[in-house]
Amino acid sequence: MGCSIKGYGKEGPLITDGHPTGLILNHAYGIRDVISLDDFGGEKVNLIFLRNPWGKGEWTGAWSEESEEYKRNLSALKKYNETLDLDE
Repeated sequence: MGCSIKGYGKEGPLITDGHPTGLILNHAYGIRDVISLDDFGGEKVNLIFLRNPWGKGEWTGAWSEESEEYKRNLSALKKYNETLDLDE
């Protein structure tokens, strides 16, 4: 599966609230995984893991690798990763 961000004639980085998000307008992404996770705060959170086929750009918002959400829930994410069946 895949997804994209429509740029309505614009190309380049997606800016939200004055900050670059790491995503690119008019660009396609592969959907790597979709999970539902119990957040450290007790709320259920739905996450979509995207893959950039160009290999450039990194999400910088909530749940990015440098975010507080990610750091707070790292143990739950690692636990989820341990349940994955990896191809040999």
